[in-house]
Amino acid sequence: MLKKSFLNALILLAAIYFTSCQSVSKGKVSPFRLNSAYYQSWVMSENERGTDIILRLDGVRKGIEFDSIVFRGIELPVFTSAEKDVIILKSILPIGQSRIRIESRVTGGPDQLIYRIKGKRKSYLLKNLERKETRYYPARTQEK
Repeated sequence: MLKKSFLNALILLAAIYFTSCQSVSKGKVSPFRLNSAYYQSWVMSENERGTDIILRLDGVRKGIEFDSIVFRGIELPVFTSAEKDVIILKSILPIGQSRIRIESRVTGGPDQLIYRIKGKRKSYLLKNLERKETRYYPARTQEK
């Protein structure tokens, strides 16, 4: 009787293990792969500065719509372009009296990519955003 109870418990544990492994593996399938993620500040003048946020993705499944990037708690629209099989996502966070007008809203959320799949809004945390060196653009001289 003890042997039978032990065997039943072992079968039950094996069934739970395989069921949980299957559901975990299904949950980890991502609709894209993040190749690189970085941000780079830039300076045009004393009053015009900003930060570019760049994500490079591959293996993007059909039907994925990229909505926005949350950077430092501010949600910014995302601009999408493609190079061969790589999708490039870019957001701009203007600072100061920039000529660039970008709609944004403060969310206070962590750095993340917001996207839609089959109409459902989802997010992908950007845990390892790399900081690149600030770019300085030469001041334009005005012709008279």
